[in-house]
Amino acid sequence: MELQTKHTQYLDFWACVLPWLISAAALFAIALYVFVSISAGSSVWDDSLMFVRYAHNVLSHGAIAWNNNQPTYGLTSLAYLLLVVPLANVFSNAAMVVIAASICGFALFLAVAYFLIHVFAGEDRKAVPVIAAIAATALALGHSSLASIIASGMDTTFGIAYLVLYLAAVAAFVRSGSDSKPVAFLTGMVGGCAYAVRPDLLIYSVIIPVALAIWSDNPALRRNALIMMVATVGTALAAAGAAWMYFGTPLPLPFYAKSGLLYDPTLAHRYRFFPIFQLITHIDAFAPLWLTLPAALVVWRREFFHRTPSALLIGIALSVMAVATYYLFFVIQIMPYEGRFYYPVLPGLIALLAALMARGWSWGRSLSREALLPTTVLVACAVCGALLVAPLVQASEYTAYALLRERGAISTILHGTTLQNYEDDAESQLVWPCLDAVDALPPTASVATTEVGLPGVLAPFRPIIDLAGLNDTQISLREATPADRIKEEKVDVVYLPTEYYYPVMRSAILAQPWFTTDYTIYPATSTGGFPDVAVRKGSLAADPMAACMQKFAATHSTSTTSDTGGYYYLTLPFPLGSF
Repeated sequence: MELQTKHTQYLDFWACVLPWLISAAALFAIALYVFVSISAGSSVWDDSLMFVRYAHNVLSHGAIAWNNNQPTYGLTSLAYLLLVVPLANVFSNAAMVVIAASICGFALFLAVAYFLIHVFAGEDRKAVPVIAAIAATALALGHSSLASIIASGMDTTFGIAYLVLYLAAVAAFVRSGSDSKPVAFLTGMVGGCAYAVRPDLLIYSVIIPVALAIWSDNPALRRNALIMMVATVGTALAAAGAAWMYFGTPLPLPFYAKSGLLYDPTLAHRYRFFPIFQLITHIDAFAPLWLTLPAALVVWRREFFHRTPSALLIGIALSVMAVATYYLFFVIQIMPYEGRFYYPVLPGLIALLAALMARGWSWGRSLSREALLPTTVLVACAVCGALLVAPLVQASEYTAYALLRERGAISTILHGTTLQNYEDDAESQLVWPCLDAVDALPPTASVATTEVGLPGVLAPFRPIIDLAGLNDTQISLREATPADRIKEEKVDVVYLPTEYYYPVMRSAILAQPWFTTDYTIYPATSTGGFPDVAVRKGSLAADPMAACMQKFAATHSTSTTSDTGGYYYLTLPFPLGSF
């Protein structure tokens, strides 16, 4: 009897300890992969640098603006500035600013995800560690995608952190059984804040209250769901109204550029298969989490046809499917790398995982098999541990290599300058020929380009015209064409849109008689290798750019023709091939 008691205590001890060790190992593997991604020296995506330029204008002019103090709604996620602005005061390197912001977003995601799991576990608190271990293992198995996203500097991690917070808030309210209308209204306001985080995240905060109002078996909760919906819609409309008053538009400019077909039809055509490819990539990276969706639909299949205590879970499952469907069929996925558009499904999948595991735990207790639960936990931990062996070994090898061979790149990211990053990166030089010469020009010299991230942070207060319209209100709202903006601003240096992605815009600019008269055009030495550069005659940029472009063309003509023909580095650091 005493031996059996000791055996039980032994199982209970390891059932408590092992899940935490598994979680720690999984997070350690993710941290190593993030470090390796950063050490590569070019992990930051060009679009993320736009946040730094906006942050500089917030700090210098007190305005959310692209050029000086002219308010511009060019950021889809305005709320991400809450992380970027203070970090812009800490780090001198723009790349490190957004990397730190993205890491902070992921840390917030992890912290709130644990709270979400805790809420869904309910009274089965002992299930929390093993649910957390399984979720952490699932994230670690997607280490390649996840590490790239964290190191990219984009607002993706901040967005999923918000979603986890929202789901946790709704779940806590539903599970508490509270009939407090003020709490319901406050929860709805949190849902409406999705507009500032990313307007498309409203898919969650609209569907979930609707699901509660339709399927909940609690009359008080159904009434509160309507209050939540009113608060959500009201908050979102208030945010849109405030944006309209401040920016002159209620929606982010990328919405007009993508939904309004301002993007060149050729570009949209070349991206036509990306949504399905990226969905497959994301499912492959996070397969264990994606499996929770069909599992949840099977477990709760009968509850779709009557009112049920599982209304919240139905709403979450519908939200996950709606998000995936929206990005698959209704979004031109510009810069779609690592399945980043599908990351908003992860909070919902983690919530479904937690609910399924909590249900299984309760089922085990109800069958008077509670003594078997520690053994089940140990088996689950053993499986997770086996799955983590390969990622941990690989991450350790990559980290050792980075520390031994890539210390220069690490130093550049941590202590270097943005210009140094450009000078050390051949791909950046192909996107923006002679950008270092442009950086040496007086701050009043203006630039026009479709890829604005790096030029925008090299000289935060230099006038830069975003020819794609993502940061130019006049182009996005069709008040002016890219050619009109070049003429109006008398732009000194124009990185012409490439024939590969923007043939219509390029032709429209080159067709202007004044353009060929007023500008000297330095053509690319191969199709798609790097863009043509046009320099305004008689400007301060004319002589420096002439000397630089002649040297650049001589240096890159051979390598560009042989290595990058048919490719254009639309957004660093990943090349896109021709279909």
